[in-house]
Amino acid sequence: NPGQTMMLTVAGNIQTSANLSNVSGQIVSLQVVSVNTSSPVSGSLPINGASHTINSTLTLGSLSTTTSSYDPGANVTKSLGDTAVRFSGVRFTASSAEDLKFYSIRWRNTGTGSASDISNVMTYVNGTAYPAVLDATGKYYTSTFPGGITIAKGNSIDVYVQGDITGSNSASRTVKFDIDKVTDVYFVGQLYGYGVAPSGTYTPWFSGYTVTIQAGTATIISKANEVAAQNIAVNVPNQPLG
Repeated sequence: NPGQTMMLTVAGNIQTSANLSNVSGQIVSLQVVSVNTSSPVSGSLPINGASHTINSTLTLGSLSTTTSSYDPGANVTKSLGDTAVRFSGVRFTASSAEDLKFYSIRWRNTGTGSASDISNVMTYVNGTAYPAVLDATGKYYTSTFPGGITIAKGNSIDVYVQGDITGSNSASRTVKFDIDKVTDVYFVGQLYGYGVAPSGTYTPWFSGYTVTIQAGTATIISKANEVAAQNIAVNVPNQPLG
């Protein structure tokens, strides 16, 4: 429209090779050399963009993992109706290179139990609960953290998944929460803005312990013999009934 301006931003990555030591120190920039338009253009070309120095020595953030102290630590058996059952837990530690932000995690229930056997599934990060949303397959539970959760460099967070066992006819079924791949946890370095993933290529990348659901037990109730069958007299107090 007449009188309005337009700004064009060009972005990209320098990916000449896996090793940039041979071009370290070189300066790169982009120039606008022509504008393809039918309207008159005023101004002088070329227009030089910002210059960038290639650096081959930057150290990006990294992530290490261990089993959280909130993890069950072994296969366990839980009863129908048990609440706040912890299924799996992981501890993430940021390296000393840069702060990280944690944006989401995706769990997968690989047990024989279905989504109808558990409810109120939540992901806890350092004690704060976040809903775990079930996908259409009925197996994957994803928790997102709006704005991200900051892990200061060198610090750790504990992340675990918890829920209630509320299904019917669930006896002998199992619940087992795994993390399929390293890309199922989403971290971003805060100094350079790159995604950071834990190491490892296993599938599942994190294998949780198995929680087996057991049914309750019933006690047989029978008649006692202390009170025999008898007639009840009219207007006589304190007669034994049973």
